[in-house]
Parts: sequence; C-alpha cells; structure tokens
Amino acid sequence: MIERLKTEATRHNLVKCLLLGAFLTMACTAGYSVPVIEDGEMTGYFIVNALIILYKLLGGYGIVGAFLTVVFAILVYFTETYRRYREEQKYSIWMILLAFVFGILNVMGWGLYAYDHLPHVIGKAWFVVGIVQALGYAYLFLMASYWILLWFDRLADVNRVEKPLGSRFTKWIDQHTFLAAFLIIGICWAPWILVYYPASMDNDVFYQLDMYLGYSEATMHHPWFSTVLLGKFYDFGVAIGHENIGIFAFICFRDAVIIAIYAWGIKLLKESGLPRRMYLFVIAFFGITPVWGAYAKHAFKDTFGAALFCLYVIALIVVIRKLRESSEVELRNFVLLGLAGAIASLMRNNYIYCVIPVTLILVIYFIVKRVKWVNIVAMLLCIGTFFAYNQYAYQVVGVGHGEGSEALSIPAQQIGRVLRDHPSEISEEEWKMIETAFTDTDNITLAYETLISDSMKWRINTDEMGTFIKLWVQLGLEHPTCYLEAFIGTSYGYYSFTPKHEFWAGNWNSNMTIFNWIGCTAYPYDGLYSIQYPQFTQFLRDLMHKWTFIWDNLPVVSLTDVIALYTWFTVLIGVYFIKKKRYADLIPVFAVCLVIATCVASPVNDCFRYYAPAAASMPMLFILMTKRREM
Repeated sequence: MIERLKTEATRHNLVKCLLLGAFLTMACTAGYSVPVIEDGEMTGYFIVNALIILYKLLGGYGIVGAFLTVVFAILVYFTETYRRYREEQKYSIWMILLAFVFGILNVMGWGLYAYDHLPHVIGKAWFVVGIVQALGYAYLFLMASYWILLWFDRLADVNRVEKPLGSRFTKWIDQHTFLAAFLIIGICWAPWILVYYPASMDNDVFYQLDMYLGYSEATMHHPWFSTVLLGKFYDFGVAIGHENIGIFAFICFRDAVIIAIYAWGIKLLKESGLPRRMYLFVIAFFGITPVWGAYAKHAFKDTFGAALFCLYVIALIVVIRKLRESSEVELRNFVLLGLAGAIASLMRNNYIYCVIPVTLILVIYFIVKRVKWVNIVAMLLCIGTFFAYNQYAYQVVGVGHGEGSEALSIPAQQIGRVLRDHPSEISEEEWKMIETAFTDTDNITLAYETLISDSMKWRINTDEMGTFIKLWVQLGLEHPTCYLEAFIGTSYGYYSFTPKHEFWAGNWNSNMTIFNWIGCTAYPYDGLYSIQYPQFTQFLRDLMHKWTFIWDNLPVVSLTDVIALYTWFTVLIGVYFIKKKRYADLIPVFAVCLVIATCVASPVNDCFRYYAPAAASMPMLFILMTKRREM
C-alpha cells in the first residue's frame, strides 16, 4: 500500500488535491457571521455579488486556513488513492444522493442560524454561495462516510488479533464488565449528585409536584406515571423529616437503575466481539461527558426517559440478534421488550409514537421468523400496560388529557412566521380566522421565535381546530417558502453542524440544558416547598457548571455534545446494514431514527434533553455490528 501511495503521488496531479482542499476549506469556513457590506459594493450582476459575499464570508486568510487546506488536501489524496487501490472507481448513486441531502440540510441550517432565512430567500447571490457550500459539504460527507463505513467493517471482524491485556485494572474490567461499568459511571456521576443535593429542578419538575399534590389540575402534559413516581418519593421525604431527603432518594434510586441499564448495554458490547477499546470508550462516554452527569443530578423526567428508551433499544437488539443467529429466544426477552417500551412511554409521552411503528414491524418480522405466538402475545400484552395505566389515570384518578397544542408546534410556528414576515399580506378573512384559531392575538405578529414554539403554540384555541387547520392550509399555499423556513428554524440543530447557541437560547432549552438551579422565577412560590441547595456547596456547583462550558470548547471532546454527529452516525449505521443486506438489524436503527424525528417535530430546536434517548442508544447499535452467537 505504501508503494502504491508513492506511485500515485508521481502519477496524479497533487495540485488537484490542493485545489480541492482549498475548495472544501472555503465551503466549511464561509458563513455563521453576517458580513458587513458597504453601500455601493454590490452590483447589478448576482454572480459578481456572489463573489463579493463569498470573500466577505471566507475565513481562509492566515495560518488556520492554510492548515485546513493542507489537511483537506491530504484527506482527498488518501481517500481517492485508497479507493483506486481497492478498485472502487465510483461512489454509489445512493451515497451521492445522501451526500447531497447532507449538503442541502447543512446549508439550510447555516442560513437559518446566521441569517434567519434560507439563502435563496435572501437573494440570488446568496443562493450561489449556498450551492458552493452544499457541494463542499456533500463531498466531505462522501469522504467521511467512506472511511466510517470501512471502520465499521473492521469493527465487525471478529477474527482480529487483540493485544494482550496490560494492567490488573483493565483485566478486571474485562472480566467483570457490568460491575466495572456500573462502578466507574457511578463514581463519575457521584460529584454531580452530591454537590447538587438534593437535585436541580426546573419549572417542569415543580409543575409535576403541583399536579401530584393537587395545587394545579392534573393532566397528561407530563405523563402521570412519571409524576406519581416523583411524588411518592417526595411523600417519603416529607414523612421522614424533609422534602430534600425525598427528592434526593428519588435521584439515587433513579440513577442506580439508569447506570445498570447503561452497564448492561456495555456488557453486551463487550460480549458482541467488538474491539476492547469500543466498550471502554462507551464507559468513558457515559461517565466523563458532563452532560450525563449533569442530567443525573436533575429531577426532570427526561433523564429517566432517555435511559428507559435505551433499555427498549437494547432489549430490541437482543431479540433481533438472537433471531438472526438462530439462537433460542426466551419468553422473558419478549416480556422485557414489551415492558421496556411501555415504561419508557409512560415516562415520556413521545416515545409511544416510536414504540407502536416498531411493534408493527416486529410482529411481521416475528411471523416471518415463525416465532411462537405466545411470545408475540406476551410482548403485545406488556406494551398494552401503557394504555391500561393511562386509562386508569384518566378514568379512575381523573387526570385530564394533555394540551392538544403540544402536537401542533410546527404548524403554529409556520403560521407565526408568516404573521411576522408577511403581516401586510394577510387578508381580512384570514385575520378573522386568526382571531378564532388563537386565544390571544395581542401582538401576535411579534410572537414568533425561531428556536422555540412556546409563544405560538400556547395561543392555539384547541376548541377551534377546524378553523386552525383551514388557516394553516391556506397560509401554506400562499407562503410555502416561509413554512419551510419555520420548519428548518425549529429543527436544524438536530441534523446540521451549526455552532452552539447561547446558553439561554430557546428559553434555556437549547444545547445541553445543564440547569444549575432549583426553580426559576415562579418556583418555589407561596411557601409551598422548602426544597433548596445547601449554601456551603455553592462554590462547587459553580465550579462544575463552568466546567461544562470548558468541555464544550475543548477540541475533539466537545463533539460529544454535537447533536448532528449522533444523527448522521445513526444514519450511516443504517446504511452499513443496508449494504450488508442485514435488514432485520435496521429495526433498532429505525427506532432511534423515530426518536430523532420526534425531536425534529418538537417545540424546541437543538435540545439535548429531548435528544438524549437517541444519543444514549446510538452506541448500543454497535452491538449488531458483529455476527456471533454469544448473547
């Protein structure tokens, strides 16, 4: 191979690689800051204007740009040479199409992040700049995906020769993987849990306590099961002396279950035959990455929900893998799968929209594989406990249904953007529909926020859904581009590599959502609660909170908080299984993709707490990479 590289260096024009490197640098560095264009600089020719805008956007001057160009040039050279060495002359048409989708999505995200508009809406010159960027992103994706898929092949090789274990510690981890993972992650999370005693709590947590204690109407806005679980621990604390004790007991119980789930997944990674470094990396991923420790000390339902959905994915992987390897699948595997799906959905409302489609596919797959009907029925009955418990909550406890507006975040955003950008184009008839479809129309043309839909969705009059839908369809026909911008604006963080937002963006919901407080401006109120942090740990809390910001700016490790990275890794895992014609293995990938889809349709852009189940589950998909019977 080395000789081939030397030969190729003399045969092929290295200048071509350098030019491609410069192009990729230009595509990646252009954007994310609004350029200052002086009066008179722009001409009447959009191509000339595109060049003016491009040079204003470029960040290639100096040593950083030169370094990036050389790195990209080397990447191009090695990729193309290695592909010729393997006699792979062309990329498949499907990978090229996927690369273009990647490029277009990133450019649309770039436009909404930096300019709050798609490039072609700003002008023809911006559209040209967008094309240049999209082509650069697409080519980078092709090269990156090529190496990643080769890496997947290497991971799947169970005949590799591993270096012998070195220290006693690594030998112990290898022999007692579950226990080691449990203890290491627990030790890494312990400072967060102890320093933030009893727990950090945002408005949603107090809202659940309000509903449980009868201070506000009980609804399914937060699943009643998760509300009761939190409330029972709160009662326990009050009964033995203080609310803080109850909340802390809840955190300790919940986190022990969560760590056990992740440790089981890590044990399966080890048993699957993957290289040792893979499961060691996943232990470090859950233990050291600040976001998991920060979520471990937070009392919101999302922490538990993410782990329970991960348990569902793991249980799904175990069943699929055993069936694929013609191993015996026991009844308990199907029971666990059904219960995991039901309990995860009882912890967070949107998970049931992932579990139901996956279950339908599973039933068909099980029938094809001639799985015993008793196993299929057991799984379905266990999933049915979700519906049974919710009916109990509705009919016996008297819990009300959640707000219908929650499911209308995207339509509400689209109408809000039209009202903001085109108020003068709204007809008198449409204004009458707006006054009927929304409960509060005061300053409604100023209500739209790009990253979060709360200010629009809470205004929806759910008693007038017919009028709302009619208005939505009518405005969509008149302003389709505006609707697309509204959709991209509230979702691009889940699939495009844009910079992080400010800490407070999206009403403190975008990014990692660390939450450094107990309560906000409204809680605790009227003396209802006495939950509070000890003052003597204030310094340590501030220290750990600021450490998360350092992590997010450290090279390489900061990638653990880039949501789009998990999304595209999940997509490439799916591509790998398609290439290998292992279609059953796509079912767990599909489950994770459905969670990502619910995030895209969620009220907040780039929210890691919504995305946490996908981020936690993605490493577990690697269990399916190899073909072994040990499960």
